Amino acid sequence: MGKKSREKKQRKEQGEKSAAVEAMLSPQARAELEKVTGSGDLRLIPAHIEHFVAGNEQARFALRALGRDAAVPVMRAAKELAHAELEDFAQKLFATKPAVETNLMILREVSVMEQIEAGRGRSAPADGAKVTIRGTQVGLFDPARHAKTLARGGRPRNEPAALGAGEIAWFLLAPQQEAELECRMEARTEGSLALRLRVSSGLVFIGSPEASDGPRLGELRLDPFHTGFDGHVGAGAFIELAPGLYEVGALRTAPGKVRLSFAPLPESSPSALVDLAALALP
Repeated sequence: MGKKSREKKQRKEQGEKSAAVEAMLSPQARAELEKVTGSGDLRLIPAHIEHFVAGNEQARFALRALGRDAAVPVMRAAKELAHAELEDFAQKLFATKPAVETNLMILREVSVMEQIEAGRGRSAPADGAKVTIRGTQVGLFDPARHAKTLARGGRPRNEPAALGAGEIAWFLLAPQQEAELECRMEARTEGSLALRLRVSSGLVFIGSPEASDGPRLGELRLDPFHTGFDGHVGAGAFIELAPGLYEVGALRTAPGKVRLSFAPLPESSPSALVDLAALALP
């Protein structure tokens, strides 16, 4: 395959990926994505960096207008290129308030959707899936339901109301620090820890509960193209679960072994009462 054919194929694949990702956004999110163009569009950062390195003064002005909203990717590029001038410029950007409206937050939401789309390629059906978790806690959630939180801030794992409604399910593994989770589509076994989980996208992430955390209140060094979720994806796994509300049962069956059951619940089911201090396996 020639160079032009490869580039055409890559553009086609990228276009299909972008369309799939944008299809997962709400109408309001799509409108927000289309709202900012031109000088405030952070998707132009790679081009600005290329021109900056080539000595184009206009690129310097364009990046300065984006201010700290562009600082993280500019610093990352400076380090990758070992470009001292660009690194010094990026450091100054961190202290510069944007002079134009940017699409920082909506691009961060899009980055979550990109992780979900990538996760579909390595997901497994929930019934029979086996996931190994290293750590003292396990979290289950649909990342699509948390895209806004991951982009803008929040800690749903610390909110009893969010747990009771099934926005996230989590429990303690301790004293074990590693466990193999076996997933089954079946009713919860009597004596198991009862949890709730709501699914919209058809994909559930299993990993650290901290993977659902958004940036801290007042945090300014935000990356337009990555969220904290990115740092946890590699240590967890995705399972396929049809949209709906589920009762999740978690039961330790042997040292280092946990059985997870998923049973559909009526949408009209009332929220569960969740005690954050009692989320340990039986």
